[in-house]
Amino acid sequence: MVRQIAHKHHGGKKHKILYRERDYHGATIATMSAGGQPERNAQYGPYTPGFVQVPHCLEYRAQWDVEEYGLRAADAIEEVILREGPDTIGALCLETVTAGGGVITPPRGYWERVQEICRKHEILLHLDEVVCGVGRTGEWFGYQHYGIEPDLVTMAKAWPRATPRSPASSPPRRCSSSSRTTATR
Repeated sequence: MVRQIAHKHHGGKKHKILYRERDYHGATIATMSAGGQPERNAQYGPYTPGFVQVPHCLEYRAQWDVEEYGLRAADAIEEVILREGPDTIGALCLETVTAGGGVITPPRGYWERVQEICRKHEILLHLDEVVCGVGRTGEWFGYQHYGIEPDLVTMAKAWPRATPRSPASSPPRRCSSSSRTTATR
């Protein structure tokens, strides 16, 4: 979807997708390309090109010795954006709470800064809510605990008769004909 949006609104230039170290998004070649767990992916390459890893935000295994760890972890994402070129990055794909990589809740200030960075560089914020979505955290979606508004949300749930469903959602403000995410309709 991100690449369709990149072609429609950016002439195909914003084709790269950033993903976070330790996050898990699935077992297809594309989702493993966005998977930050090399031990799960070791036997399945080659992967889809254009996926770029950003550092994790796990404060317990701190990468930086700073007081505002959440802000520093988010700023590390912006460093990757600037290195790769903001005009080449279409989306940042993250789990709201990293599940398969250790149940990592982001540090204070992380999500607000991540959203600010995405908006600054016109990068879609795609949240993987497969683990946190559909009421599993006390809110309908895990991101609602952080007061942010993602551009894309993916989720999954087994409905009656154990039929798995995996919808994708985009807020109405992103689906208007003037929006850069028209392709999500």
